[in-house]
Amino acid sequence: MEAGSPRQPGPNQPQANKLVHRPGQNGMEGCIGAFEAKAQLSRLLRAVENGEQFTITVRGKPVADLVPHRGHSAQSLDAAVQAMQAFRRIQGVADADVASFVSEGRR
Repeated sequence: MEAGSPRQPGPNQPQANKLVHRPGQNGMEGCIGAFEAKAQLSRLLRAVENGEQFTITVRGKPVADLVPHRGHSAQSLDAAVQAMQAFRRIQGVADADVASFVSEGRR
């Protein structure tokens, strides 16, 4: 190979422009080593943005899952507010007593 020419991947090495999909663990779509994940983070993030999931490994041991973000929907926030509003209010206790309970819990 001449100096300055691009290095070609060997027969057992992945091409630099493709993500390697290996069977995933725990239902994940693919495993990727930490070194490779670091080198291909932008591509991994685009794949995750499209719904793919990866397990990142260190020396073959799974250490992290790269999965799409589950944003909070307006419906789930509304449901949480309604659930909190449905709690029964404390009855038979003076406001001063409740304030005392709160301050006691902060000690």
